[in-house]
Amino acid sequence: MSLARITHDIFEINLRYIKDYNIYLVRVDDDNNFALINSGNGNGINYIISDIMEILKRKDKLKYIILTTNDERLVNGTVGLYNIFKSTYIVSHKLYSTKLRRGEGINGNFSPFPISLEIDKKCAELGRIKLRIVKSDKSFHMIVYMDKVLITGAIVNISPLKGYTICSIEGCIRE
Repeated sequence: MSLARITHDIFEINLRYIKDYNIYLVRVDDDNNFALINSGNGNGINYIISDIMEILKRKDKLKYIILTTNDERLVNGTVGLYNIFKSTYIVSHKLYSTKLRRGEGINGNFSPFPISLEIDKKCAELGRIKLRIVKSDKSFHMIVYMDKVLITGAIVNISPLKGYTICSIEGCIRE
């Protein structure tokens, strides 16, 4: 288990040691409901569930799984998590929700799953967190913003931004 607190309301679940990408657990409201940012490639499902339950204590407190891309390396674990956390809404942007429903990733296929909430704007809010669609390289992805922390699912090198913590699938940096 490798769980780290980024802020009072944001936790990093580090899966790099099992050759998966980091994901993030974010408190979205005052009722202690949370969102999971991405879901990993499926290899670390037991680690993810263990870390989530250590923070949440109850399965019904995970309200959202937010998918920042349709990259199968970041969303392949969604089916397993959805089967455990049945009351969870799977959130995606409209640009790639159709592909996620069909199980089509950027580089391959995965088990399809339902998208419960489709974001069709460039910016949206879910409780305390803000979602924004950005373009990097040749594809779009979503970033999540809260409390001077930016979380991206993009597989890109990140650079510091004064006064912010920037978290990617590789880890976090602070300036």
